[in-house]
Formats: sequence, C-alpha cells, structure tokens
Amino acid sequence: MAEISVIVPIYKVEKYIDQCIQSILEQTFSDYEVILVDDGSPDNCGIICDEYAKRDKRVHVIHQKNGGISAARNAGLNRFFCNVDNKYVTFIDSDDWISAYYLEQLYTTAIMTDADIVSCDYSSKQLVENNGKTNSDNIRIFSGKNALIERYKGDAQIRVSSWGKLYRRNLLEGLNFPEGKIHEDQWFSTMAYYFANRTVFLNDKLYFYRLRNDSITGSEFSMKRFDNIELMDWVIRVFKDNNDIQLTELASLHREKTCAQYVLMSKVKSAGRIPSQFRMSKNKALLIVHRYLPREKFIQHFQMIYPRIYRVYKLLHDIKQKVIFKR
Repeated sequence: MAEISVIVPIYKVEKYIDQCIQSILEQTFSDYEVILVDDGSPDNCGIICDEYAKRDKRVHVIHQKNGGISAARNAGLNRFFCNVDNKYVTFIDSDDWISAYYLEQLYTTAIMTDADIVSCDYSSKQLVENNGKTNSDNIRIFSGKNALIERYKGDAQIRVSSWGKLYRRNLLEGLNFPEGKIHEDQWFSTMAYYFANRTVFLNDKLYFYRLRNDSITGSEFSMKRFDNIELMDWVIRVFKDNNDIQLTELASLHREKTCAQYVLMSKVKSAGRIPSQFRMSKNKALLIVHRYLPREKFIQHFQMIYPRIYRVYKLLHDIKQKVIFKR
C-alpha cells in the first residue's frame, strides 16, 4: 500500500520512457507506487516496464490490448481503487518527466491546505531545481467551483490537462476518462474541478512537458479535434442538470469560441466532413473570433480563409503606415 499512486499510460515511447520512469523513481517523497500501463505498445516499452518492475518493488505493470490513452489511464485508476489505503493519485505522460520534488511538494501542499486537487506549473525545458520547499507566495487557493469559473474567464494557469496534478481519492470515485475520444482531459479534469471543495495551484515548475511533432497538439488539424466540442457539450449538460447558470453560460461561450476556431482550422475544403452539429459558416466563425479573441488570432484565421483579400489589406495597411511615418 502507498499514500500516492503514480499512473503512467505507455504507448510507442521507447525513446523517452527511461527518462520518464527514472524521474519518478528518484523522488524525494518515499511513500508511493508506480503503475505502468503498457497499452499494447508494439515496440519494446512492455519489456522495459517489466525490467523496472523486477528491479523495484514500487513498480507495477499492467499489459493490455491497445485501447488508447483513456483506456490506459482507466486501467491504472482501477488498480488504484483496488488499494483501499491509497489516498492520492497523479498522472504522468510517458514522454514527459518530473522534478525530484514533484510528489513531495504536491503532497505537502495537499495536506497543508486540505485540497482535493493540487496542480503545479510546467515547462517544456529542464529548469534548475528548487530546494523542494514551497513558498506560500507561490500558492493560489480556490474554493469550490471558483477555479473553473476563472478558467473560463481566461486564467491560463488553470489547465484541463490531467497530468501535473495530485488528486484526492474520493474526488475521483465514479469518474473515468471517456474512451475512444481525444481531448479526454476536457471531461475528466473539468468534472474534477467542478466537484472539488478546494483547488490549489503552485507556481513552481515541477513537470516537464515534451513537445513532439507527432503528438495530438503538435500535429496537423484532424476532424477528431471535434471530440473536444462533444466533451464540452457533456460538461455543459452537467452544469445545466445542476442548475448552474453561471457556468453554463461561461462554458457555452468557451465552446462557441473553440468551435469557431476548429471550423476555421479545418479549412474550407474539409467543411463537409465537420460533424453536422458543429458546423457553422466561415463568416460566422470569423465574427466570433473577431469578437472574443485577440486581434492576432483573427488576423491569422482571416489570412488563412481569405488570402487574396488579406494581401490587399496588408498592402493598404503598409502604405498607410508609410504615409503616417513620413508625416
């Protein structure tokens, strides 16, 4: 039994898995277990996981047929809930790695603040390690659903990624990742935020995120991105069922802005492939982006949809700037 379970879903990350697992095993905190879920990886990941389990009794391995990252995380959660004494769980993506103080600082903060969720900051670069101490000035505490309200208002620190967070056990009972969808964190983390009594954010960068061109976020636009909108609809339905008018309105606006960007990113030639419930005209999508998002975003999308008009606009704008400069 362990105070914390660390769940790592694994698929085709042979190049990165050692750095990930080593960073977990080198924690300053001692009372934890590691659940490695080999999601039918066709490379040597399964063998590598078994080798770690042989060398370290804290490591447990689950081998299963490929079902996607949600199925892998759910398998890890099922094992976590089988151990009745385990109190907290955290998720680490298998191509990422963590600070040696990751578990210690998140756990200490959870105990100190009685938080249901503790989230740390992240970086795409390795930083100089801190001393493992959390400065009270680096902590932000939200009661109830206030963290979610601030997220919908644009607080960039409040992310829906499941990694980089420590969750209290009873918060997650009955909550799973939706299988067969991408952007699965949209549902899981939003529901966790919604039902948490207290959420705490640390400004300390304790999680290191690897940027990869072949990842979902680093690849070209796919129609599967609209899974995100569908999951937002699930979330909005929960808010409506709970008569939560404020969050229903905020989430609906967030959905509209995200859907508009996806419609524009999907390009005109692919418009017919957009699921019917998410379709809107490119002009409506541009109006939404113009109204609610930064000007740079609007220019970016306008240039993509109307390249010829944009070139004329840019030419006239440059001429105008030269005239102003000469004055």
